[in-house]
Amino acid sequence: MRKITKKQWMIIVPALLVVAAALVFWLTRGKKEPEEKKPELTEELFYQDNTAPTTNYSEHSVLYLDNSGLLHLIDTASGKDMIYCDRPNCTHQDRSSCPAAFCTGNCNGPVLFNNHLYFIGNLTGENYLQEQYLYEMDANGANRKKVVAFSNVQDVQQALYRDNYLICAYRNHSVFSEEGQIIDDKEEAGILVVNLETYKVQMGEMVPGQLPDVGYIHYEDGSVYYLRTYIDDQCTELEISEAIAGDYENFYRDHLIFELFRYDIADNRQTLLKQIRGTISVAFADGDVYYNAGEGFRVYDHRTGEEQKLLIADNAVAFHKSGDAVYYSYTDVNTKDTVYACLEHGASRDMLRLASPDPMAILRICGESVYVCYMEGGHGCIGVMKLEDIRRGRYKVQKLRGGV
Repeated sequence: MRKITKKQWMIIVPALLVVAAALVFWLTRGKKEPEEKKPELTEELFYQDNTAPTTNYSEHSVLYLDNSGLLHLIDTASGKDMIYCDRPNCTHQDRSSCPAAFCTGNCNGPVLFNNHLYFIGNLTGENYLQEQYLYEMDANGANRKKVVAFSNVQDVQQALYRDNYLICAYRNHSVFSEEGQIIDDKEEAGILVVNLETYKVQMGEMVPGQLPDVGYIHYEDGSVYYLRTYIDDQCTELEISEAIAGDYENFYRDHLIFELFRYDIADNRQTLLKQIRGTISVAFADGDVYYNAGEGFRVYDHRTGEEQKLLIADNAVAFHKSGDAVYYSYTDVNTKDTVYACLEHGASRDMLRLASPDPMAILRICGESVYVCYMEGGHGCIGVMKLEDIRRGRYKVQKLRGGV
């Protein structure tokens, strides 16, 4: 599992990808050993952790892979952490028999969707830098099978399961010989869509320029909205390397390009909606883009194509949408406190203020559950808060995981 640095914990700009709630029903799975209660899981919409793709959140549960590749289920209400296995006396060592045994490294954590468990990775371990697969299995992890082999896809950064689709943002970083040896460095990025009924794969256009990336994806009514970034072609590799080692902020303001696209799945067509330059203060939430190009924050509405100026702090970060409200945080320039605020019905108000040198960062808002990361004893932790507590200024965190 990827380690998150302290800097990443303190400056995380995740993007919330919230859509309408799905039909909820309870799944019960086969008998476990008498001393342990069998896992129970609500089938809900899951949202991937943008900093750790082996973790996925829903309103009532968390699915994650530990450092040995074992799948865990956390019940958010109780905080109980269980290995996702219903086989008595299982040692959880054999992938061919244990439904919780997956792999580590270059993979995306399993997600429950449409009464199946899906996983992106390479369980064979062969050519894992080149070959990625989509595995489909029963809801309890049994009866695994490869259903899609991804061509020219090396690193799936984000995965979103909605309607009958799997939507992925990916990056490629190397060119391989026929013998599997890296012969050149070549950065590529793009999106792909898998129809989970036919297993047909549609590939979007590659991101142009240098240091290409697809940061965030959002699905809505048969279309994928995604934010892509790249460095314009006017820069040489040497200039980029020198800038990254030096005054990278001014360099990025001059040369970094942000573009919001809509990809229509049925027509296999993508449309540029908005291009942003001259800033590095850009965030994406529910398909909308929030940015500050030096004249205060503005939001671009992906549905209407209209822009609106926001009366919020110039140093706002970490935008999340939930219902009609937008949640964000900023640093009080006088006290250096981290302030968590809400923009609702055209007005902004502060909700919660933390004076800690290591403030929490909101990872995801899933219904009434707010997943946060914070530091404890020098280690990163993941916890959950109630949305109502944050709105009322109450700092009550239930710890779910430590040492991450």
